Amino acid sequence: MLPYLLIVNRREHRLDVWYRGPLRKQYRLAESHLIAVGTEGHDTPAGVYFVIDKKAHPSYTVPDADWARELGWTPGDVFPPGDVNNPIPGAFLQLTEDPTGNIGIHGTAHPETLGTDASHGCVRVHPDVSLSLHRRIARQTPVVIL
Repeated sequence: MLPYLLIVNRREHRLDVWYRGPLRKQYRLAESHLIAVGTEGHDTPAGVYFVIDKKAHPSYTVPDADWARELGWTPGDVFPPGDVNNPIPGAFLQLTEDPTGNIGIHGTAHPETLGTDASHGCVRVHPDVSLSLHRRIARQTPVVIL
């Protein structure tokens, strides 16, 4: 069994990290973080997911989506790590594969949006939190989105 379980509470804008050490049978709440979730029409999808990939300091490829074009971005353009336009500083924990943009947990270039509905479906956290999660959370870790 994996030592971590992540629970996303969209209503409370909170990510709870549950931990179970090697000698424990039950998870215990280890930490809680303020998050941003999807706006209306770009809702963060509820369900049970698993971390299928993770990347520290990822590049960002603009998806083929109306919202991206509305921002003046061209689908397929790539913002490398460190680029001021890269909306994913820190790390990205991928939960789904979707041709219009993968859903995941990632750092945000706009920490002032934490505690609100502000994303296009992803769960945003502070960049430092995303890097901490990247170091500790293994692929196949369950993520429950409520």
